[in-house]
Amino acid sequence: MPIFDQGYQHWNGKLSSQLWRWLAITRHGIQMQLRSKLTRYVTIACFGPALALAAFMILWSLFEQGNEYIKPLIAIVLPKELLDVPHEYRLAVWTLAFHFFFYLNSFLLMLLVLLVGPNLISRDIRFNALPLYLSRPLSRWEYFLGKLGVIAAFVLAVTAIPACFAWLLGVLFSLKLSIVLEVLPLLGGSLLVSLMMAVVYGLWMLALSSLSRNSRYVSMMWFAWWLLTSSLALMLFFASGFEDWSNLAGFTKNIQRVEEAMLNTEPAWQKIDQAVKIAREALVAKGGNRVPVPRVLDRRVGLVTINTSKGQVVRSGLFRSIYPWYWSAGALLFLGVLSLCILTFRVKSLDRLR
Repeated sequence: MPIFDQGYQHWNGKLSSQLWRWLAITRHGIQMQLRSKLTRYVTIACFGPALALAAFMILWSLFEQGNEYIKPLIAIVLPKELLDVPHEYRLAVWTLAFHFFFYLNSFLLMLLVLLVGPNLISRDIRFNALPLYLSRPLSRWEYFLGKLGVIAAFVLAVTAIPACFAWLLGVLFSLKLSIVLEVLPLLGGSLLVSLMMAVVYGLWMLALSSLSRNSRYVSMMWFAWWLLTSSLALMLFFASGFEDWSNLAGFTKNIQRVEEAMLNTEPAWQKIDQAVKIAREALVAKGGNRVPVPRVLDRRVGLVTINTSKGQVVRSGLFRSIYPWYWSAGALLFLGVLSLCILTFRVKSLDRLR
């Protein structure tokens, strides 16, 4: 029975169901993060690739309609054979545009999560707030889900929402509702990629945040993890003779490979390769000696071609991977299981307080 004293104030709020109790933690965490000017500035900066994607989708849609003013801009990055029949390459171009959007975001999100995530659990440990959380009708997993929701909210805000908006712009400016079914799988793949990024970045950051009471140490561990894994993958890539398995050592590289599988980028690359091949054959037929194809879409930029005694060997490159995607998916799954084990171990000793 409650004790009414002079300082008592009756609460007239609405009770939430048991399923959504974790949202209170997420909502409070987002409000706390948005108080930081640096976090707001970095979040705004992360919308840069989104603006570029939206602008490209508008330009491409106008180009498909035959706008002659747009054609010189598109010709900077796309071969002539593609410009003659743009509707046949629509899905390939859209897919690669979204691929480069997520490719850039995989690096920008490392900075955003670096600002948002370090103090989510470390601050609760430092101020001994975990017993207060767990003394409520709140399970340990609901606590983790609430904290994960903070990181997921920022990640989805700069990935899923801009991707949906750019996809919608492309459909509207094309003035053809018939293309919806053609490009609908791309929308679903973009949402899956955004969710995958939110879960992978969020779980690993929360695991690191639970390892220290000082959020500065967590930030250092996150940056060191990013730098060391990227450097290790690069060194193994050159030391092993451009072997594909070396990419498994890179954190962002694994995320990018799974993203490629979800967006199904390889058929899009092959479609562009076909246009490049036609352009080269047409040049040879005319007696030319220069490839009139922009380097940004040259196959040698996407992949690494190695000349050996037995012929040419093609390996994964900077913007394009050809090794099995489930290698990287397995590496990310292992990292996710490791994150859950760390979180469970770090908070498990407080269950007796409930």
